[in-house]
Amino acid sequence: SRGEKMLKFITLLLIISCAHKVPKENNNLLIPAKNIAITGFETSPGQVLMISIPSHRTDRVICEKKEIRFYQHEGKVYFPWGESYFSTAKMRHCTLSSNGIIHHKVKIQISEREYPSEELKVDGKRVSLNPADLERVQRERKELGVIYSQSSKTPLFDQAFMVPLDSFITSHYGKKRVFNGVRKSQHLGVDLRARTGTPIPVANDGVVVFAGHLFYSGNTVIVDHGLGIFTTYGHLSRLIAKAGDVVRQEQVIGLAGSTGRVTGPHLHWGLKIHDKWVDGMALVEQTQKINWENNEQI
Repeated sequence: SRGEKMLKFITLLLIISCAHKVPKENNNLLIPAKNIAITGFETSPGQVLMISIPSHRTDRVICEKKEIRFYQHEGKVYFPWGESYFSTAKMRHCTLSSNGIIHHKVKIQISEREYPSEELKVDGKRVSLNPADLERVQRERKELGVIYSQSSKTPLFDQAFMVPLDSFITSHYGKKRVFNGVRKSQHLGVDLRARTGTPIPVANDGVVVFAGHLFYSGNTVIVDHGLGIFTTYGHLSRLIAKAGDVVRQEQVIGLAGSTGRVTGPHLHWGLKIHDKWVDGMALVEQTQKINWENNEQI
């Protein structure tokens, strides 16, 4: 009948209408304000920026379509940015917004950076992993991935980062490693000379999120400093800190050693920001530029 046809037509319109509705949870597009402030920064692959932007009203920071943890204090927004060692980008973009309105844009120019290389002659067994070792490495990566995804949303530190040891650097961050004539990896940390048993202090305040043995780095301590910043301390002969410990800068968390895949005792110090391994020395330099008494960039 005519009434039934009309009812079917109305039902069809309702189905089409619902199919084109954007789910509420995805309807979060940001709208540019009439006047948007723009600030520029410069960095390079493997390096670190501590970005500071004047703002009293930011409730969201997005960089390259990903939400970034930030800290707002006394009229400024602070957030770290680590550029991947493997980055080929020329520019990065971040937006600061309030109530869905973009009020500030940050442009990060990426300049090229060449890292040195070193050739190592080692036993072939130390270059290629057997199936059992490979399975363990893959399992550990998954477990650590969960840990690195759960950083504190607020900073757990209120002073500049320090290098754990005042010692000779035996291998700098970023050095390309050629094993037996074939490039196999790059060193995404800083190796500091240390005899077995040397006390290892933590680089800044934070919370220990892992203390245990890993295939590559042996006895390892990982500390969350908040805002997506983690430092790692590898090849320890002894673990002193344990998961869940609240630690203060310079507190001893372990003793240097040669556990894991190493040829001699030293400290491997690593830094991860937003899931990217970057240069810890750069973070020390960046945070030393901040006037921590007033929380202002110098």
